[in-house]
Amino acid sequence: MCDPFVWVRYDDQAVREFTLDRLRLSDFIGSVPWRQVRARHGQAHYAGAYVSATTGGFVAYESRLELARLLLADFDPHVRQIYAQPFRLVAQVDGQIRCHVPDFLLVTAAGTGRLVNVKPAARLQDHRVARVLAWPGALAERHGCAQVTIVGAVGPGARHEPDAVADELWRRHTGRDQPLVVLR
Repeated sequence: MCDPFVWVRYDDQAVREFTLDRLRLSDFIGSVPWRQVRARHGQAHYAGAYVSATTGGFVAYESRLELARLLLADFDPHVRQIYAQPFRLVAQVDGQIRCHVPDFLLVTAAGTGRLVNVKPAARLQDHRVARVLAWPGALAERHGCAQVTIVGAVGPGARHEPDAVADELWRRHTGRDQPLVVLR
């Protein structure tokens, strides 16, 4: 059985390998997303790059749901750094080699990391998807990094999602509990 390890890609195209127990938040300085985010006509998801006030640069996202959660992280006063697709995690799980790329790594003011995986709520009802997200979370928590799986509605009836994000951003910005009125 091999020890879990991660690959981190850097802006000079170098890739460094770290065992999970030796990985530090400082190892992400100068890193770039593991996958290159591409958008093409007709694709189901809307990928792009968000200009983040927290990072002072672009942060990649692969869906509108990721963008909504990225906005919340950007306005979170406890978040000091945001890394999109920070690494590729490789581990042996149930006798098989498994790989996973988290959606985001958030670095907090306290100097801790939070791995974030964003999935539509309906997808988590599939036991295969839940299992794919369970093992990286267990590894992260054993190594002192909290994992958060953020879910949200997608598809028909999901029109409330942007309003919920707008309300949360309004609360964080103003400190008020009443929701923002969205005029259409």
